[in-house]
Amino acid sequence: MAGTETLDQFTEMLGVDVAQKIITQFGGQRITVPVQTNFLHPLCQAIGVEAFGQFTYYFGGERLHIPTDRIAKIPLRNARICAEHTKGDSINVLVQRHNLSYRRIQQILQLGRKAAPSDQTAAA
Repeated sequence: MAGTETLDQFTEMLGVDVAQKIITQFGGQRITVPVQTNFLHPLCQAIGVEAFGQFTYYFGGERLHIPTDRIAKIPLRNARICAEHTKGDSINVLVQRHNLSYRRIQQILQLGRKAAPSDQTAAA
């Protein structure tokens, strides 16, 4: 599975924070995801039991390429910005928090809105 595709799936299924933990700990590696939950597995230690259970449910038995932190940084940042805006943070707050221009935050939010309906359409 390709790195950016994997990143999108991690973020969608497990959330930005868990995806970031996986990438920070295992970025640049190819890993085989266990089919069953093993509490001693390094992934379980890195992301916690609950998230690891979800991870094995979605990806168990697959061999994944985990993207490097450098490759993953911008898409994760953008997903975090969209999530923060959805929770009620204004664009001005996001500009200050992420040190980006007002226009760039608007672009990120617009791209996030365009991606969301297609994801819902694909799921239907």
